[in-house]
Amino acid sequence: MSYKPSLIIYYLFSALDTIGIQIFSGILYVYLLHYHFSMMQIGTYMSMFWLISTFTEISGGIFVDKYGAMTSLVLSYCLRILGLLSLLFPLGFYGLILGSLFSGTAESFSSGTLSSWIITKAKTQNTLIASTQKIISKNAIISTLFSLIATFIGTEILYNIDKKLPLFIAVVVYSILLLLTIAIFTKEKNYLVNDNINTYKGFFDTLKELKIMIKNFINYPFIWILLLASVIVDVGPSNQWQVFFYQNNRVQGYTIVFFNLIGIFTNILLLKLSKKYQLFLENYIYQLLILDIIIILLISNQILNKDFFYLHVFVYGIIMSKIFVYLNDEFINESKKRTTILSIFYMAQSMFTSIFLLINGYLSEKIGFLNTWSIFSFCALILLFIYMLNRNKNIKRS
Repeated sequence: MSYKPSLIIYYLFSALDTIGIQIFSGILYVYLLHYHFSMMQIGTYMSMFWLISTFTEISGGIFVDKYGAMTSLVLSYCLRILGLLSLLFPLGFYGLILGSLFSGTAESFSSGTLSSWIITKAKTQNTLIASTQKIISKNAIISTLFSLIATFIGTEILYNIDKKLPLFIAVVVYSILLLLTIAIFTKEKNYLVNDNINTYKGFFDTLKELKIMIKNFINYPFIWILLLASVIVDVGPSNQWQVFFYQNNRVQGYTIVFFNLIGIFTNILLLKLSKKYQLFLENYIYQLLILDIIIILLISNQILNKDFFYLHVFVYGIIMSKIFVYLNDEFINESKKRTTILSIFYMAQSMFTSIFLLINGYLSEKIGFLNTWSIFSFCALILLFIYMLNRNKNIKRS
């Protein structure tokens, strides 16, 4: 299959995957609260989801490199359906944890798979294509548009008809994705497969690479400090905004519309910016993150009203886009290892997220979620200041 039809498939699958997640994501936290799960239990569920993603991320990346996108996506969608069914028919706290096992594994077997497939395929065919930034931004615009529609319908309409209906629709969407994957990728030559890879050898080789990366942590602290601080500041807002905007016994669907419109605007802006301003954002990404942390800190202490949460969405969207572009354009040199190395990054992200979600759930139960946001933001701010001071000292010494 040539590049352009593949790009259409990439956008289609990303759109459907977005619908499958976003149709229920806007109500998940309050849905679980409705079924009498505590904030601590919800935090544990979400923590287990990311923890399981952590332990399966590297093996998931190697699995894609060895067996290809189709096999990985089929496995991912099957597990995703099982995870959704565990939410649709909750069987208590242990049933919730079992669901996190399915969903977490599904996430690790699909994260980065489609983006690696289309980028690697384009480069393999030596196609004259847009930059990675343009591919990512266009996909983000399309996904955000579908996210806007799906989340609004799921939150404002379906959830108010029947609280289980958004999850039921999600099961249907992933069933469609499963069938499409089998139909399309069966005939597709897989550009992610490397038949010469020994799966077990590849796994241990990747662990060696990871060990080297950890040993040489000081050589590239930029991406890791940025990752850690961004997870700390956003782990509360990204998971508890539903409670923050909860009014009159319902999540406000129009709030989600604003979130998604901001996402569309952010990616259009990044798409249209000249190289000069792209470099400016990359050079000042730490300052952008500090600005975002201060916004959350002021909101959580009720110095700024909740409307400023939209500014957080805008700034954080820019930060995460630039991190992903940096990973694909600067951090990864070999196409065959693209999915595996991306999996190492996602593994670290999952590990950090799982740890801080657990702490967030505990503190939210004890002192309230806004106070928890405040503590996390302050810690992220201190972390960035310490790193930047040390970096400036090293620059002066050299």
